[in-house]
Amino acid sequence: MSCEIKDVFHPSDFTKGSEAAFCHALRIAVAVRGRLKIFHSDELEDGTRWEDFPSATHYLRNWGMISRKGGHDAVAELGVYIKKIQADGNDAATQIRNYLDGHQPDLIVMATHQRKGLARWMHRTVAEPVARATEAMSLFVPRSTRGFISPTSGMQLLSSILIPIDAHPNPQRAVDAAVALARLLCESEPVVFTLLFAGTKDDMPQVSIPQDENWQIVEHCVEGEPGEVILDAVEEFDTDLIVMATHGKKGFLDALRGSTTERVIRSAPCPVLAVPVTGGDL
Repeated sequence: MSCEIKDVFHPSDFTKGSEAAFCHALRIAVAVRGRLKIFHSDELEDGTRWEDFPSATHYLRNWGMISRKGGHDAVAELGVYIKKIQADGNDAATQIRNYLDGHQPDLIVMATHQRKGLARWMHRTVAEPVARATEAMSLFVPRSTRGFISPTSGMQLLSSILIPIDAHPNPQRAVDAAVALARLLCESEPVVFTLLFAGTKDDMPQVSIPQDENWQIVEHCVEGEPGEVILDAVEEFDTDLIVMATHGKKGFLDALRGSTTERVIRSAPCPVLAVPVTGGDL
């Protein structure tokens, strides 16, 4: 699996609080000059409709990336291709399955409910087709936070990245993904990468992070239960993003169920980037 991002897939239920996830998907697609596929079903809550929600052009105008009168042509000039995938009625699962069967996205961006975690996306009709994208990185954005992309300005707010590491799965993939995202969004802005290990310094796995004058690397070792150690560190280091390696062979969402990653996604007050590792050495 490559950490390069060109194809972003964003399944959305368009409930309140999903704006942050949409903004992350859009801003990343713009940064990579890539493709953004937005999926939604007609089964929206509270009688809301697709037309009730701001379009990509609305955000790009507010972010100053296109003119106030700019439309689809202006978006195309940014080098971004945006496609809406609409499912009719009960066909949501089939539509997602058909898309992911023929198109392997590089990144899936989903909103999650705090304390409910993956409950909505674990539902059989949605989880099964999404789980087919076992090679894709997935960014989970809590509905109760704005995340590391400002919905009003489009500015990145990514200055502190927490990377929990362990011997298995190989943590280097998560480190590479964190580095790639920082290079993509942060440019010359300072970023602190905190490598977190639930154990002693002597047992901490070694990873490689490229040198950059704007980056600070912190190693933090604390003995304890991994989930608790991670969530405590999120607060201690004022974390904007957690990047975690996950087992990806047996189906991504199956791998998350009951795992440390699922607990972190359920409880963390910031976005979590889950990076499936399907092989051994990288």
